[in-house]
Amino acid sequence: MKTIVTGGSGMVGKHLREIAPDYIYLSSKDCDLTDKKQVFRLFCDLRPHRVIHLAAKVGGILQNMSYPADFFDKNISMNSNVLIAAR
Repeated sequence: MKTIVTGGSGMVGKHLREIAPDYIYLSSKDCDLTDKKQVFRLFCDLRPHRVIHLAAKVGGILQNMSYPADFFDKNISMNSNVLIAAR
């Protein structure tokens, strides 16, 4: 069964790779998860059986406090696109 991991280059993704090296690890270089067309194309190409969604827009405390709506909007968009494509 093919499993993809979004956020594969992040902190949790890097550690998951140590215990599950056979999964397909994706980073923002592979796909812009805020772009619905790119996400659907990715899922059509890979046709995963399972998805572990770890991707998120993150920043330091100052960035999070300065741009809370931007972080919220991008993360909601990524989550929605991945869930809809996985369905």
